Amino acid sequence: MQYILEVSEEQAEVIKIALEEYFRLRMNQTGYFADDICFDGFDYKNHTEDEFDYRIMCRDLFQDKLKKLMDFVHPLQFKDCELRGQTIEMRRAQDIWQVIRHTLWGYRSGDKDDWCVDAREPMSMTGEPLPKMERIE
Repeated sequence: MQYILEVSEEQAEVIKIALEEYFRLRMNQTGYFADDICFDGFDYKNHTEDEFDYRIMCRDLFQDKLKKLMDFVHPLQFKDCELRGQTIEMRRAQDIWQVIRHTLWGYRSGDKDDWCVDAREPMSMTGEPLPKMERIE
């Protein structure tokens, strides 16, 4: 069974961000999440050095505590030192995320010589067919 979901570009951007947070946090990759949380609402064009330093301090503290907590409750390695594999849900989230980010990139700039990672064609992490996304007017 398949479904069609119609969203705006802004809604697709939110879905893309949510999917990336979902699979990265489950892989104990907390850096981007800490940056996003601690710099939420920060005025990058008009700020003092103290304001920036405070956000950096908050980010470093949050990332350190979150990483320690994640390592305790959701460790990447089992006792036999084997790396915990990604779940099928994590890989599906990556498939959807890749399609959305590549499609948004294509409609926004689409420069084939772009070094942006979004320019890379999506590849299936699950072996399942990738979702389809196209722009409609």
